[in-house]
Amino acid sequence: MSTESKIYIFCDNFFSLRICDRVSKMNISYTLIFAINLFEKLDNNCSWIKRLMILYAKNADKVYVQDMDTFQLLNKQHVSSELLNTEYKNVLLNNMYEYTSINNAEVINLNDSIINSDLYEALNKYDISINDVILFAYGGQGFIYKGFSRLLSLDVVIKMPNTNDIELSRKNILKEERLFKQAQSKNLDGLPTVYSSNTTGKYMVKEFINGIPMDIIIKNNIYFPLEDFLDFAAKIFNFFHNDLGYIIEDFKAQNIVQDINKKWFLIDIGSVKSNYNSHNISLLEQPIVGSRMYLHCPPELLLKEYTKCSIKIDYFSLGVLCYLVIVGEFPYSNSESNLNKVYQQYYTEYKDAIRKLKKYSENYNYLIIDFIISCLNPNCDDRTSEMINTNYNKFLLNI
Repeated sequence: MSTESKIYIFCDNFFSLRICDRVSKMNISYTLIFAINLFEKLDNNCSWIKRLMILYAKNADKVYVQDMDTFQLLNKQHVSSELLNTEYKNVLLNNMYEYTSINNAEVINLNDSIINSDLYEALNKYDISINDVILFAYGGQGFIYKGFSRLLSLDVVIKMPNTNDIELSRKNILKEERLFKQAQSKNLDGLPTVYSSNTTGKYMVKEFINGIPMDIIIKNNIYFPLEDFLDFAAKIFNFFHNDLGYIIEDFKAQNIVQDINKKWFLIDIGSVKSNYNSHNISLLEQPIVGSRMYLHCPPELLLKEYTKCSIKIDYFSLGVLCYLVIVGEFPYSNSESNLNKVYQQYYTEYKDAIRKLKKYSENYNYLIIDFIISCLNPNCDDRTSEMINTNYNKFLLNI
């Protein structure tokens, strides 16, 4: 490998390791940045993840990590690494998500061949060069590509279905496209513009939001007014809950981006469910879900108590995000494997979370803190389902 790094690989999820694998095989020089603590998601059955981390770190020119656990793991393996410093925090801030300089045909081939033809159809229709396409992200609902559309004269995102359950994934893409367009018809701020229009769900083309994901903002302790974020959430919740009658069900930091103008966007709504049909088990029992696999999940969803599921799921997720901003950690661990003890663990952690929240709350209006406490309540009957009036809070703060 040459000493000059051609590519930054931000390892912020397990799929990033597959990017490392492609880069290593192609003998491309790279700097590896572990942007999150992967140990948060590891258990005793995931030792292979640690081995891959060590392998790709050893092959990298430079390695930067953000947490002490990963730092110590790599140092024990004689990997030269540095804790993330100011310079590389600026790299994050400047949005250098450089999955570039990779042979793009190779990147596309990470995808299943079943939908490669659909991807090429999208590239042709929106005049996107194959050399400009990068595999940007991967999740339970599909593959996300980024490229420059000469037809639209802007960067776009192409969402392709997950081939594990391609028919269900295509239905979700169609639903997501329809909801985005309903938001556009109402001139709703805070959601990206969708350009595609199809009846097959083979792909969706939407505006690329040039900004920083909320999880990166939180992990780097970047300040933003919490009231502004709550104003954004209020608009989004009002649209989905009141105008459409939907549960977002995936309102988490990875799906929320702040653009270069400090404006918030919800960029993924593929997990929304009809609130009017929340008693319909088949709706919430779909294998593609959002919050359940993350630490934004209330107990009624975790335990599949579908008759209790409502828009209060989203308020729980909002409470988790606000708690993360103020305290810097998740309020709940979701670690109890005995389902009969889940509520017991939630209530125990809830008391501890309230204590920590109040400890760090001196710079926040007490009404905001009370609102977060209500959002985090494990008992959905006692959890709020109404947004706080942030204009009133701003007035109080100025007294």
